[in-house]
Amino acid sequence: MELKDILAKCDHTLLTQTATWAEIKGVCDDGMKYHTASVCIPASYVKQAKEYVGDRLPICTVIGFPNGYDTTAAKCFMASDAVANGADEVDMVINIGWAKDGLWEKITEEIAAVKAAYEQYSRRIPTGVLNEALADAQASLQPPVSGGRRLKIYYATQQSACPPTFVFFVNSEELMHFAYERYLENHLRKSFGFEGTPVRFILREKTKD
Repeated sequence: MELKDILAKCDHTLLTQTATWAEIKGVCDDGMKYHTASVCIPASYVKQAKEYVGDRLPICTVIGFPNGYDTTAAKCFMASDAVANGADEVDMVINIGWAKDGLWEKITEEIAAVKAAYEQYSRRIPTGVLNEALADAQASLQPPVSGGRRLKIYYATQQSACPPTFVFFVNSEELMHFAYERYLENHLRKSFGFEGTPVRFILREKTKD
């Protein structure tokens, strides 16, 4: 096996607490020069590094580093945040105390929860399926009325993922009461399994043809 083949399987890593951007940049330069599998760096530098390297080098970070005893919810957030900032790979330190206690099932459940959080964060819903769920929600609870006018939701579409962001085309943004918006959010969470990720709504006024 040649040296280049070995390097292509190595993560070039700098995870020290004192790492500066100049040092991170140097690691990135080395990674691009020697075509390493990725650079593995602190989460706080992921966005800056991704902007620097673009598509020339995968960016990796580690959540729960170095001790692994963060809560599962915290690790789920860290993973989603890392992906949002441009991480191509996310490694995780397991709870070492659980390992010492032989709690392998809890460790497996935590890994599954972090994976599920990422999948939810990056999930996309087809427009037709989304609007079927929206119709069901409105059939169960009609949109609110204010000043003699009822909110009309013509349709919705998913604008982006990471986090899931939905655009609702309505007759009036002012008629969307926060309580009904929360109701719709909860309905979409239940319908599509968005329990562990932020969900964003954007309202746009549209005149019905």
